[in-house]
Amino acid sequence: MHKESPLAHEASLAAADQGKFWEMHDLLFATQAKWVQARSSAKAAESEPVPTLRDDLIAKAAQLNLDVPRFTKDLDTHRFKPKSTRTARKATAWA
Repeated sequence: MHKESPLAHEASLAAADQGKFWEMHDLLFATQAKWVQARSSAKAAESEPVPTLRDDLIAKAAQLNLDVPRFTKDLDTHRFKPKSTRTARKATAWA
């Protein structure tokens, strides 16, 4: 599991709460490689800052026309962290 996966999972659950789980899921997977590459390039070059994952997730929420203040609050308060943690434990147990 990637170190950024827990927050991305929380974001997909926050999107699900607004009826857009699959849209967020598809957007995350479509842009995952690009985001990781941008982070790696920026660290190597130490030049221009790369948006944080949080900022990127909020931008994706806006792109999906979610209620961005609500989505942001869900991320910042980790509203869906307990559910995300339970799901991750189940997945690990199955592996």
